[in-house]
This record gives sequence, structure tokens and C-alpha cells, in this order.
Amino acid sequence: MTALRAVTIGDVLAETAQRFPGHPALIYQGRTINYGELIHQVCQAAKGLAALGVKKGVRVAVWETDRPNAVICLYALWMLGAVSVLPNTSLGIDEMRRLLSRAHVEILLYGKGYKDISFPEVVAKLPPVEGMRLAFFIGEEDGAEVASGMKEIFRVGENLSGEEFLKMCRCVSPEDAATLLFTSGTTGQPKGVLTSHYARINSALCQADDLNAIASDRFLTAIPLFHCFSMTVNLLGSMVRGACLYLPKDRRTKTLLEGISVDRCTVLCAVPSLFKAMLARSDFDHYDLSSLRIGLVGGAMTRADEMRLFRERFAFELLPSLGQTEATGGITVASPQDSIKAKLETVGHFMEHIEGKIVDPYTGKTIPQGATGEIVVRGYCLMMGYDGLPGETQKVIDQEGFLHTGDLGLIDKEGNVHLKGRLRKNIIRGGENIDPVEIENCLLDDARIQSVCVVGVPDAHYGEAVCACVVAEPGSSLDSIAVRQVVRARLAYYKVPKYVLLWDLLPEGEQGKRPLAAIREMAIEHIAGGERG
Repeated sequence: MTALRAVTIGDVLAETAQRFPGHPALIYQGRTINYGELIHQVCQAAKGLAALGVKKGVRVAVWETDRPNAVICLYALWMLGAVSVLPNTSLGIDEMRRLLSRAHVEILLYGKGYKDISFPEVVAKLPPVEGMRLAFFIGEEDGAEVASGMKEIFRVGENLSGEEFLKMCRCVSPEDAATLLFTSGTTGQPKGVLTSHYARINSALCQADDLNAIASDRFLTAIPLFHCFSMTVNLLGSMVRGACLYLPKDRRTKTLLEGISVDRCTVLCAVPSLFKAMLARSDFDHYDLSSLRIGLVGGAMTRADEMRLFRERFAFELLPSLGQTEATGGITVASPQDSIKAKLETVGHFMEHIEGKIVDPYTGKTIPQGATGEIVVRGYCLMMGYDGLPGETQKVIDQEGFLHTGDLGLIDKEGNVHLKGRLRKNIIRGGENIDPVEIENCLLDDARIQSVCVVGVPDAHYGEAVCACVVAEPGSSLDSIAVRQVVRARLAYYKVPKYVLLWDLLPEGEQGKRPLAAIREMAIEHIAGGERG
């Protein structure tokens, strides 16, 4: 059994660097940084950030794609005891402003951009954010040995004494907050999930053990590091074992497959839609995937036939898992020695040191084995709480310390968990958690829209797709293109509805409450009947 450790992320990085100084820690576009070099650059960056006013408890946002400079900054922040805030790289100006404000960010570190979003342009156009005193560019050119912005951070810290620096590092404790990640809530605004060093590092240790990770492994970063799943299993999971984190130049399927075929990655953890996207390539069979050893699939439900297909075509030990940001990533996982039936039809057993059970979602009482109810868990992995929202935290963590996940499932006689759906109405599109209320509020700000209901509908590729059922104001000129434009102008691209259904009236249930299940079924029928706005 994995032993839980009362250590900080910085403690473990220092230990790993001492044990494996010559082992590759990061690979990016042919450039390798070993652990000895990594700890040196992390300390340089930490000194520079300290000179800029970063210390224990300060909130610092790192808005950058998966690059060495982002990894170095994250470790530097954790070493100082700062709280790293990781915005989604697809956010627009309004979303970014709200996030920085809600997270009480003091310093923003930002890179070049993602897809067609220029981070410097967004930052330049940001209205003043209360409490934020500095925005610092850390971007790099492809192939550069050190990012231009990072060189400046290194320079700033040259005058900080080693004694002063060590004093700052020593005051960090395992119980301190390490990360603030955002997850969809039920109020139309994503909630900030605060997680401690203790929870983050022990989740990484347990998941590394679940993967039987060793120092010679190469973890392919197939999903972005701002996702809890990737941060725990890839970034920290590789580090605790002295293994290598492979950072692809982008996350196109061709690039990822080349990372396996050419650069011989051994561990692949991803969401179901990404496995499907790679399999959909006409040249999939041309890639040599024989280096793959093991991996996890999570972030969304995976059907048994999909799981069988993934395992057969990729030809490696792919294990099902269930996780949640509020639980620092993993909750359940299957073991390599489990039966093929368990690997195909369940999400495995509760992970080590995590107590889980199934309860009646309305009474909270434990229900018998084999009956479907809400999955609840407690243990070291639980979040510190929703940032600044004690009332919301109390709604999901009960008086006995159990986190109510909102996922429905049952436990079979072997102790494996069967996922049956969700109690809450969040949409999960390709591993991205989307709050329908946020999209509804955005649309209702448009004078042409009288009412709207956003639901998730089945999608062959992403698992779920966003569908907006809209009632227009009488006499307004509104079509599906205009509806999408309203969302696209203010929210991230993945929140733009795939389907827009223009209805004369939205059904209402008792006491004026909308029957969401009925609306969803109606939407599915309309889409199947050819109504695709």
C-alpha cells in the first residue's frame, strides 16, 4: 500500500532531483531538461518571483500552454508557498477578468497564446482587476533554450540571498493551499477549488503507484496541465517517480501519435474523445505505438465497447478511472491484475486511502450493494473547499466529511464501481465540465432572446454536446448563427452550442420549474428528426 506523506510539492521535487539529477525531467521539441537542471531553474525562478513580491499565500495565475516555462513557474510558486491559479487557455477577455477577480490574483504570468487567442492582446485589453498589481510575460519562442520572459525573472532574483530564499521555502507546510483550479458549478459561475500540497502530492503518489510508474517512463501530456487530471497524473505523477514529462508542441492527434511513435512515450492518460480522435485518423495504423505500456482513461464516461476498442487498437494496458477536481483527481481506478470485465464495464475500485460508498441522493443514507445511488468519498484527497464559498462547500461535503460527487453509480460484489450517470446537470464535453447556467445567462443578456434552456445531448465524439433550446422575443430576427455568435463573443469556444433549437415555448413543470430531463429528451428527438440549427 502506498504510504501517505506529510510533505510539500517542493520537498518532493528536491528529493527527486537529488535522487535522479541526470534523468530527463522534461522533453519539449527535442530539448531535454534533466532533474538537476530543472531544480536549478526552478530555484532561479522562485528567487525572481520572490523579488517580485511572491510569497506564501499570494495568488499567482499561470496562463500558458504546456511549455517548460509554465512547469518551471508552477514548481517555483509551490516552492514559495504561493497558490497557483490555472486559467483555461481558451478563455476570452470577459471570462479571464471574472476569473482573476474571483480568485483574488495579485500577479498574472502569461505566455504567447493558444490557437487564435493572443494572451498579450487579451492582457492588454483587460480592464483593471482589483488587487492585481502585475502582469508579467513568461512566453518563449519555439526551440529557445530559455523563454525570454523567464530570463527576466531569473535576472530579477539575482540579488536575493540564499539564506532569505531558504527561509521563505521552509515556512511552507503540507497543509497550505497549493492550487486553485476552477470547475463548473450550479450558479452560472465556475467555482475555485482550493487544494493543499498534502492532497496534491499524495494523489500523485497513489496514481503513480496505480500506473506502476518507474523512472524510465515518459508521460505524454495529451491533456492540458490546467486540468486536475493532467496535473496530478502527468506533471506530479511523473515527478514523484523521477520519470519524464513529455510536452508536445501542440495537442493535435498527429503530434500526439508522433510523440509515441518517434519519441517513445510509455504512459498515455487521456479523455475518451481524444482516444477516438486519434483512432479516427486514416493513417493511425502507420504509427508505431509499441512503446506504450500503461495509461488511464477518465474525464467522461466510457462505454464498454469503446474501452475494448481503445485497448485493442492501442494495444496497451489502458485502465478506467473516475475523478473529480474537488477530490484532487482520482477517486477510483482499475488495477492491471483486475479481470477484463472489470476494466471494460466498471471504473474500478476506490483508490487507496479513499473511503467510498453509495448513498441515497435525497436522504444521504447508505444503500445496499448493487443499488444505484450517489457516489460519495472521503479521505486525504478532498479539497480544502470552494474558495470564498463556505455555503457551497457545505452543500457538497457533509457533516461526516464525505464529498458528494454528483455521480451516480453502484458497487458490485467485487467492490468495483459501475458509473451510471450524473445527478447534477453539468455537461461534460470531451472532459471539459460546462455549466449550462453560465451559457444561459450569457444568452439572456441578449435582448432578442426571451428564454433559454441549455442541456447536454449525446455526441458520438465528445460524449456530450451543448444544445441551446431558445425562445426568441416576438418579432426579433434571430437564427442559430446569431445565437452561437452571442456565446462565441463572450465564452470559450467549447461552450458554443453545437445545436441551437428555436422553439415557440419551453415546457414548464410544477411550481414553474423546468423539467430538464423532459427538455433534454425533446431536444434529442428534434435533433434525431433533422432539426439542427
